[in-house]
Amino acid sequence: MKLAAIICEYNPLHNGHLHQMQQTKLMTGADGILCIMSGNFTQRAESTIIDKYARAKIAILCGADIVVGLPTPYSTNNAEVFGLAAVKIANSFKNVKWLSFGMEEPNLNLLDELANFFVKEADDYKLILKEFLKSGLSFNESRIKAVESFINNKKISFSDNKKALELLTMPNNILALEYVKSLKQISSNILPVAIKRVGSNYTDKQLQNTYSSATAIRKTIFENFDLKKASLSLPKYSYIELKNYITKNGLINAQKLNELVLYKMRTTDKQQLKQLYNMGEGLENRLKSVALSTQNAKEFIEEIQTRRYKNSRINSILLNAVLNINKSVVIKIYKVQKLPFIKVLAINTSNKQLLSELKCSSKLILRKNDIKSLKQTTFTKELIEAENNANAVYNLLIGKNVIKANDIYTTLQKINQKSE
Repeated sequence: MKLAAIICEYNPLHNGHLHQMQQTKLMTGADGILCIMSGNFTQRAESTIIDKYARAKIAILCGADIVVGLPTPYSTNNAEVFGLAAVKIANSFKNVKWLSFGMEEPNLNLLDELANFFVKEADDYKLILKEFLKSGLSFNESRIKAVESFINNKKISFSDNKKALELLTMPNNILALEYVKSLKQISSNILPVAIKRVGSNYTDKQLQNTYSSATAIRKTIFENFDLKKASLSLPKYSYIELKNYITKNGLINAQKLNELVLYKMRTTDKQQLKQLYNMGEGLENRLKSVALSTQNAKEFIEEIQTRRYKNSRINSILLNAVLNINKSVVIKIYKVQKLPFIKVLAINTSNKQLLSELKCSSKLILRKNDIKSLKQTTFTKELIEAENNANAVYNLLIGKNVIKANDIYTTLQKINQKSE
């Protein structure tokens, strides 16, 4: 059995995602789709509109064959960490032959050239990058400026320099670059497959009928508490399951997360804050100071945003604090070849040969007996604790116990696929 992997959040799964699954099968001839999906919090460090088990079910109904979890310490941090962890999970499956991802403008040759450049990352490039970071630019702005400087000084030349710089400005392309870079770093034999993104841009906030961004869909749902306006942008089973979930459980309350953040910033000492991933340059002092001087969570969040420290970095640090994720567990993804275990969230029961032919070098958690034989290392315990914390916080945000506190014991979902 040959599988194609898709790294995803499905927050929620929309027509663009369905298009990617269909095109992936068409382009690769894969026997099945493996989805490596974020947990209850996304790479932007936001809570998902519905929990990970509900989203995994939708993925199977819409065409996936197996959905596994991308552990929270990696799904909520920067693109490099997110991409490396997901690619290492994909590489653990001997059945995975392709990695499919969306791009604004697919160009695998140029993507490969850029990935080679960043894998090597010359010392003089690092120095230039550091100077731009010191000037107050964000990481990605600094990276573009540093690459542009290298091009202008004829230290590097791509097949199309202009398009290379443009590629670095687009969110899906940036993730695609991290995936290809990670495949190279671990010497994987998995082949990258680029699918052209259709419809709205990733950050578009207005619905565009058939192909709207997940951002626009979430915005419409939260503003109107009504899925009807977004229904044209959603596959049939995504719409049905999303509607049923929200009708039963309501919507998450993002303001509660900000209040938890403020509480953690006020009650955690600076030395503990320094142990959070991506904390640096005395940022813990600023966070602590602002937390103590502001009156409420809204004021705190507004006050801590600066030109240098963009929302994505700040939000990741704050979420790491709430979920008690220290940098030790995050940086382990750079040191290990594979994760100690991979939690399977859902499978397609109509794909009869799937489980019998599935081969993975990490421990697959499919049933309770798999947990009994799981080696209890510090790393294993950290990953389990992170998911338990994520579940507990998600339950607080939605105001109900929609998912079990002890995540690893949550039963695998066996779903008869009803793809579009």
